[in-house]
Amino acid sequence: MSEAERRKRLNYKRNRKKWITALTALFTVFFLLSVALGALYFRAESTHEIPYYEKGGIDYTVRLLQNDFYDAEELGEGQSYVASIIDTIKADFSYVLRTDEEKMEYRYSYSIYATLEITDNDTKAIIFAPEYVIRENTEGYATGGELIITDSTEIDYRRYNGIAESFIKTYGLSSVTPRLTVTMKTDVTGSAEELGCDSNMSYTTSLTVPLTKRTVSVSLTETAPGSEAKVFICDESLASRSALGYSAVGGLSLSLILFIVLLFFIFLTRNHDINYSIKIRRILGAYKSYIQKLKGEFDTNGYQVLEIDTFPEMLGIRDTLQSPILMSENADETRTLFLIPTQTKLLYLFEIKVDNYDELYGVGKDSKEVTDNTPDCAELTVSAEYDAYEEATPEGTEGDSPEAAPDESIREESLPEESATAEADTGKIPRNEAAIPAVTEDAAVEVRYRTSFMSRLIQSEDTIKEKYSLIKNYLLSFSGVKARTSLNFESFKRGRISCAKLNVKGSYLLLYLALDPEKYSNEQYRVSYVGDKPKLDTVPMLFKIKGERSMKQAYLLIDECMNALGIKQSDIPNVDYRLPYESTEMLIERELIKVIAPTGVLLDANTPTEKADVEELLRDKRHKRSDAVLPDGDE
Repeated sequence: MSEAERRKRLNYKRNRKKWITALTALFTVFFLLSVALGALYFRAESTHEIPYYEKGGIDYTVRLLQNDFYDAEELGEGQSYVASIIDTIKADFSYVLRTDEEKMEYRYSYSIYATLEITDNDTKAIIFAPEYVIRENTEGYATGGELIITDSTEIDYRRYNGIAESFIKTYGLSSVTPRLTVTMKTDVTGSAEELGCDSNMSYTTSLTVPLTKRTVSVSLTETAPGSEAKVFICDESLASRSALGYSAVGGLSLSLILFIVLLFFIFLTRNHDINYSIKIRRILGAYKSYIQKLKGEFDTNGYQVLEIDTFPEMLGIRDTLQSPILMSENADETRTLFLIPTQTKLLYLFEIKVDNYDELYGVGKDSKEVTDNTPDCAELTVSAEYDAYEEATPEGTEGDSPEAAPDESIREESLPEESATAEADTGKIPRNEAAIPAVTEDAAVEVRYRTSFMSRLIQSEDTIKEKYSLIKNYLLSFSGVKARTSLNFESFKRGRISCAKLNVKGSYLLLYLALDPEKYSNEQYRVSYVGDKPKLDTVPMLFKIKGERSMKQAYLLIDECMNALGIKQSDIPNVDYRLPYESTEMLIERELIKVIAPTGVLLDANTPTEKADVEELLRDKRHKRSDAVLPDGDE
């Protein structure tokens, strides 16, 4: 590791530790402060009762009309009165509230109103009950240990009595009882801010006088007995307690926020080298014998880089090519590359680097991006790069003749040449180097073409390209489904769930789905089982698309596949995925078509070549096997 990078990491760790310490200290301070304030809040929660006494009263006198029998103009309370000589009734209402607490404050309001009620004697139901306001709502304010409210009003008895007589006479009522009730209603709010008291109370006193009678007696009523003891429930030091409570809640909320920030900071700034180191140790511990570690950087100039997703895939490529896996780690020990180069300038690459490599550390002066020296050419994203060697389906054989499938023995003849090339790239002497024959300039070498999915799609008919674009858009309309192109297929996955694959064979677009073909009628869909072939076990059902009818059926099958996987569909994109036609020579230059020479023959730019007849090669291979002579001379 470079000294600059070492200092950089050390400063990063020191600054991270300072921030963690500061956040922890702030969290601890606010948390302890909120706990202390909460304790003071609950400790200050003490209440006591302030008793108070209230009473309402009415003093009244009856004023008389001029008559021959009574010398006095008015009579006092507590008597029966001749109704015909009553003029008015003078009522003096009063309300008194007393307490021993001198810090009380009172806000009060009162009103006086009269209610004329005519009640049916048989049903006891009220027939007529108009209400008349005598005194509008009156408000006031008082302080101290006593509140006294008084009001004097005149009740026009003759008026109300006349209304009752008129109503009864008009409607010919006989079995009714009319009466007049005059009420004073008092509402009081008593408070003591320092003591935390705030209580509401309501008190009413009423005076009732019979109407349309020869003689009347006045009766008084109250809402509560005057001797009933009542109390204010006070919370001591309410103002200070509220401040303590709000402060405790605020401190606790702030400490919780700081705690969450601290957790996020620790998680986001954790040691990003840990996962990287564990991954490297695991790979070297399990596969050290397959890996050759390079001392210097690998020169990637002129290679087309094929990125591999997992290390087991690199092992598969290594087993197929019989070539070692090269390991190159940068000087800062933050990024490791595992490489398998080939003679055809393909570079299989699997990369492991620390989390957030570019954001956290950047690319140091001792580091080197593999793609820096990569020429500008079409780059494939590979999911299973050695499909071309394991796949035995006809579409992976010839660009011009998709139906011609190579014999297994012919396919194996290209492997030693690949192995020798890989060893040459790694600096080793190929095992069969002495056996490589010289090729004259006039002799043309018969070669075979191994086509990739992209090359077959590029050289397919326009109708195939159009159907491919429609099907791909439809597959990508399902939530979370992504497309990835390998040498032999285009795969559609949601995360690690394989949904479908696409391929091209002659005039057919091949659709592989994660469905069981046995559940579908061959007469309706004409599907087949391909799960026994390599890389198709997750999508074992094959459906061939050619015409409009098969396109409609393909949409239905895709819907059933996605429903079975629990994947919902959203809007269908409208992207044109059709690719322009390119010649075989151009596709060879782009490494989309691989040229396979006979065993032991090395090709260069000046070597004349011609395409071999694969069908003839297969016939010759079968003929040689049938003419083979056994050791005993038997055929």
